[in-house]
Formats: sequence, C-alpha cells, structure tokens
Amino acid sequence: NNNNNNNGKGCSNVAKYSRVELEPKTGRGHQLRLHMECIGHPILGDQLHGSGVESVTPRLCLHAQRLEMHVLVLDPENNNNYVKKQLVVNCLSPY
Repeated sequence: NNNNNNNGKGCSNVAKYSRVELEPKTGRGHQLRLHMECIGHPILGDQLHGSGVESVTPRLCLHAQRLEMHVLVLDPENNNNYVKKQLVVNCLSPY
C-alpha cells in the first residue's frame, strides 16, 4: 500500500518488506548496504551485511535505476584527442 504523494519516490510497503529509493553520495563500496544495516533495515539478500535477511532471497536485492558517469571518447574532429562525455543509463527495476 503506497500512501505517499511524491511520484513514487520514498517507500512503498510490500508484505513485510519495503522498497526504498537510495542515492549514494560517494560511490564507495558497500555504502548503501552499510547505511541500511546501521539503521536496522538491511537490504534483502545481503550475505555480508544482511543480519538474517540474506536467507529471504538467493540474491542481493539492490538495483540501479539510473547510472551516470563521465567517459573519455575519441574526439570525432581530432582522433588524437579525447573529450569527456556524460553517459547516462536508465534501468527498469526487476520488481
């Protein structure tokens, strides 16, 4: 039951588990997994930081909805130079 009015952002309850939207700030390894564990809401399927929820599902239920990064590509006008371009990938959630 999703009773919020924020266009899908935030939380929605599914059975006794919640789907949440998280936004990493630094890109450091395990950042989201550690923060969720520390506040008492580990990510389902997390074998390292799961605290018991790792047995609920055989895989980690952590999925990127959008990835943004800068990449270097050959400059089409001068093949001896590289230019920085932004790469954006949007992904649908599998659940």
